[in-house]
Amino acid sequence: MKDIGLVLVQSARRAAHDPLISSLGHGLEETLVKSDMRLVTRVVTDAKAEAQVYRSWAASTAVDAIVLLRLQGKDSRVGLLDGLGLPFAAIADEEQVGDFSAVVVDNAATMRTVLDHLVSRGHDDVAYVSAASGVSARSCAFTAEAERRGVRGRTLEAPLTREGGAHAAAQLLTLEPRPTAVVFDDDVTARAGLDLLVSRGIDVPGEMAVVAWNDSVLCQAATPPLTAVSNESHAVGQLAARCLIEMNETGEITQVRSPAAFIVERSSS
Repeated sequence: MKDIGLVLVQSARRAAHDPLISSLGHGLEETLVKSDMRLVTRVVTDAKAEAQVYRSWAASTAVDAIVLLRLQGKDSRVGLLDGLGLPFAAIADEEQVGDFSAVVVDNAATMRTVLDHLVSRGHDDVAYVSAASGVSARSCAFTAEAERRGVRGRTLEAPLTREGGAHAAAQLLTLEPRPTAVVFDDDVTARAGLDLLVSRGIDVPGEMAVVAWNDSVLCQAATPPLTAVSNESHAVGQLAARCLIEMNETGEITQVRSPAAFIVERSSS
């Protein structure tokens, strides 16, 4: 049996309750097992620890290949894994895909869908709360698509935690003029941000509409229920597994497109 490594950079508590990772992982596991492969997962707190896991796996031949998540710009992990001789498949934006196997995600198209949804409801001042530090594929798409529509677009950064989401929402309330809509980078930050806004007496969506990038039970159970982007994460996990299987069987690079994301409209927008 071949082992496929996946390193999650987040708290152990978050990893255990992250609906996106759970759905993605199930898609990976159920497809890999059919080809006598299994998923080996490690949870670490930062990028330095993640790199150390890769070095340890390479030195001990503990895994045969890697799944890479959340590529950012010219991601140093690509060069690291190449140097270690560890094959990998990434889930990456089309602007980040290089000479490696990948499930290609079109963040620009998804951002167009999100902004079309908000603009159609009269919003011309939208904030985006990004999990990435610095420039990311999503933040670039947000800036470009907002400019194209003549929408004021402002980007804030926040870690993918409840505390990060609440802090970002509090920051939004200090902006002048105040945005009339906000897009959060995931369900956890969106739910925390929504709860903070409601606790401060903000009418959602009357004064500020809220959209989450990843749909989950957190979005469905919110008050009001959160409009969210469905990323088909289970299917993305299956596709990533097929890339790894193809790479194992043929040695060839495989790149496939992820299913198109879509808006699940609820009361928050």
